[in-house]
Amino acid sequence: MRERYQKDLTIDDRGHQFNTDLLEAWELGALLELAELTTVSALQRKESRGGHSREDYKDRDDVNWMVHTLLTKENQGYYGDFGQGEQFAKALQESFVYTWTYSPFRQRRHGNDVSDRPPYQFVVCSQNHDQIGNRMLGERLSQLVSFSGSKLAAAAVLLSPYIPLLFMGEEYGETAPFTYFVSHSDPDLLEAIRQGRAQEFKDFHAVGAPADAASLDTFKACQLNWAERSQGQHGVLLAFYQRLIQLRRQLPALHISDRRDFEAFWQSDLVGLHRWHNEQAALALFNFGDQTAEYSLACAGTWQKRLDSSDEQWLGSGAIAADSLTPSETVSLPPQSLVLYEKLV
Repeated sequence: MRERYQKDLTIDDRGHQFNTDLLEAWELGALLELAELTTVSALQRKESRGGHSREDYKDRDDVNWMVHTLLTKENQGYYGDFGQGEQFAKALQESFVYTWTYSPFRQRRHGNDVSDRPPYQFVVCSQNHDQIGNRMLGERLSQLVSFSGSKLAAAAVLLSPYIPLLFMGEEYGETAPFTYFVSHSDPDLLEAIRQGRAQEFKDFHAVGAPADAASLDTFKACQLNWAERSQGQHGVLLAFYQRLIQLRRQLPALHISDRRDFEAFWQSDLVGLHRWHNEQAALALFNFGDQTAEYSLACAGTWQKRLDSSDEQWLGSGAIAADSLTPSETVSLPPQSLVLYEKLV
């Protein structure tokens, strides 16, 4: 399809520039609306090229895919392009995992360099309607990972330097699936959808068939179970989300600023995110591994722990990270956990 429109609109054959060239074709009166191109989106820029985007904000699936693959270990289809800790650090630092670099899944270069774009132009999540609805069984992330993994995913998004997006029900670990459903009246279109989805899932599911998107039962199965919000782990997870949001608002270092005010790094199974604003600073450490990870503090000053997902308050196995840290001291993180420190001023 992309090649067809490039030919029809006389668009330059450069994957990373395709969207912006397409937008420039507006002047020729030949612009067609295309949704969800897998080439890099055109971001709003002041420069002469690429400055015609309709969007001020852009969803970045790279963070979503990184969190998903690190926690689930899935590597089918496009998930095979992700799953390494250093890639998550890059996604946090640069918004993209692929910055016009080679993608094994696509077998070509992919991505773009957006280092000149402010963080507030990027929306990140751990799950959304596309990534869940386009799974054959519509499983939410909470149905694929442990409770510890759900907390880790929440923190990865809400402590990031970007705008967080929460998918309905994720804040309490909704158990209902979210499978794709439609109400089209055209039988040919419905059949095309059925065939298309069966083809789409061939890389992810060797057996089975997707739910009928036109069935009323498919829709009803996706309705939220609001009562879960106050039940057991669901209620604790909701409180954990609330605490993360509270910290994001309270700590100046966690406010959205610009790319000069944070640094992401990777060390074995541990990903770190150091954020600051003037004299205020915060340090988040994420352990996506299955073993205890250690980190020796390389930042100056005294740091006080503000959140630990392993704390019994959050139904964890028990916190082992120190309540305060000074340079060169070592902090230990249990498997699939995170800790947040604030620098004392």
